[in-house]
Amino acid sequence: MPNSLVGPTVGTSKKLEDLVLWEAEQRYTRKKAILKGVAAAGSVLYKIGTILKVSGPEYLAAVAGDTTAAAAILLDNVTLIDDATYEVPIMVNGPALVNEDELETPATTNLAAQKAALVALGIHLVKEPIKTSARTLE
Repeated sequence: MPNSLVGPTVGTSKKLEDLVLWEAEQRYTRKKAILKGVAAAGSVLYKIGTILKVSGPEYLAAVAGDTTAAAAILLDNVTLIDDATYEVPIMVNGPALVNEDELETPATTNLAAQKAALVALGIHLVKEPIKTSARTLE
């Protein structure tokens, strides 16, 4: 097991079901991979839906100004301290439908390019209709 200083984070409101709306066989669409934190960043929470890029044998979160193509989506909440590593579940292939509104990436990242890279992997992004509990009488 990789050197993990901090592991899965509990108590965040977003759930996997909010992100992944449908996918084919999970043994094909998902894998376990090593997520690496950023040196000297302190404690950082990587949320479900974080867009990841490949860096050697490890995956890193997309950062502001990133031009590296998206290679996966994080499927768990993980807190890492500095450049610690942790084994996490990620989605690397489709066919899959993912809620576009649940993706996590810095605002200054080229989101259009990241989305296009995910679609090229067979991970299709859709917008979920707004859910309400209000009912109307007709």
